[in-house]
Amino acid sequence: MKLVFDIGYNHGEFSRAVLEKHEKCNIIALEANELLYLNQVGTIPEVTLINSLVSNEDGTEKEFYINYQDGISTASKDFTENSRFAAGSKYVYNTGGWDTAVQVNTVTLDSIISKYGVPDLIKVDVEGYERTVLDGLSKKVPLLCFEFHEEFTLDGIACLDHLDSIGFSEFGLIGFFDEGDIFDNLTYSSEGDPYMTEPERFISLCDMKEAISLFDPQRRVNYGMMYAR
Repeated sequence: MKLVFDIGYNHGEFSRAVLEKHEKCNIIALEANELLYLNQVGTIPEVTLINSLVSNEDGTEKEFYINYQDGISTASKDFTENSRFAAGSKYVYNTGGWDTAVQVNTVTLDSIISKYGVPDLIKVDVEGYERTVLDGLSKKVPLLCFEFHEEFTLDGIACLDHLDSIGFSEFGLIGFFDEGDIFDNLTYSSEGDPYMTEPERFISLCDMKEAISLFDPQRRVNYGMMYAR
């Protein structure tokens, strides 16, 4: 890989995993949380870090919520109210803590591609805002992955439908499943969404929808990284 987009940079763990496998890769990373951005900018020479919110519109301002207690940030109001980190789950305590929102400038994936070129991989991990981010992409890239949460299964399916509409045809999910390693078409991982680890199997959109049909949004447990190519 020569060029990767890391959307939702956080502390840079994914970018570091990329560079472990592809030493000469250039990474364009975006982090909407200004504090995280200021703490991380310039720390990895191969990473161009940008403090903007990747969304479905260019040049606007949108509300961005920061949980100062746990360091979780998102542009999804729904995530602050209905995610496992807000409503709790079998494995996650109800943390709350999104008391205020800041305004952050937006940019789309299409605009980033226009400026930096078509990447070999786009990774999107933005805490429930994945659907809006992907709406800003109008053309297929070689490989894309986004975080998939059980509580937002319908949003995840909407992401898959959009990717299918712009040319992606094969999908794979690697993640933690409370049912265990019982899914023939999904890849179980005790780590949930291990960085730079692709699913063992890629399947059609129809088969992927069938594979995740056992997910229960009210349970808020299963999660992972959905890949598309």
